[in-house]
Amino acid sequence: MATPRPSLADKAKVSASASVLCVTGHKEDQLARDAALRLSSAFQCIVVVTVGLHVDDASAEEIRRLSDNYQAALDEVQRCVTTLLGMAASLGERE
Repeated sequence: MATPRPSLADKAKVSASASVLCVTGHKEDQLARDAALRLSSAFQCIVVVTVGLHVDDASAEEIRRLSDNYQAALDEVQRCVTTLLGMAASLGERE
């Protein structure tokens, strides 16, 4: 979970702070934390992210591909939410 806050380095920018709950033996915590921080900062709201990836005995290449695909999916989520927020804002302006 991440919550937005003013950046410590530049008060004109929005950053975020995150807390992570990880199941023992799982390694997705950094992916969830990075996504929560990114989305909370971008949308200036509290964000909760859950991640579950599993491949038995994954090779380094498989882990790299999973990570790359995860980042691509996160890019798409951010793009879609940005689009939806823009549509909602324009609908609100019409009222």
